[in-house]
Amino acid sequence: MADNAKTEHGAGHGERDGGERSHVVFKFSVDGRHYESEQPVLTGQQIKARAGVDASFGLFIEGHGHGPDQQIADTQSVDLRMPGLEHFYTAPPATYGSVAPSTTR
Repeated sequence: MADNAKTEHGAGHGERDGGERSHVVFKFSVDGRHYESEQPVLTGQQIKARAGVDASFGLFIEGHGHGPDQQIADTQSVDLRMPGLEHFYTAPPATYGSVAPSTTR
C-alpha cells in the first residue's frame, strides 16, 4: 500500500475481532492544508470541492522527484493509492497576454 494511505483500526477492509470495521484513509494536501478521503480515487473537481477551492482555479499535482508538476482537469481521476500523488496546489485562472480594461475616459 502507498505511503500516503493510512489505516485506522488495523490494515485493510473487513471485520476484526469484536465486529469492529476497519477502513483505509487516504491523506493528501491542497495548498499546504491536509485532507483525508475514504475514497481512493477522486476527480480534480472533487479535490477542489473538498478543499473549498474556487471552481475556476486550476489544480496541479506536484511532480515526484525531478518530475514536472502536472495540471489536473476537473474531470480527471486521481488515484490516491499511487505513491507520490498526494501534494496538490491551486492557481487562479491565468490571463496571459490579456490587456486590462482601460479606466481612463
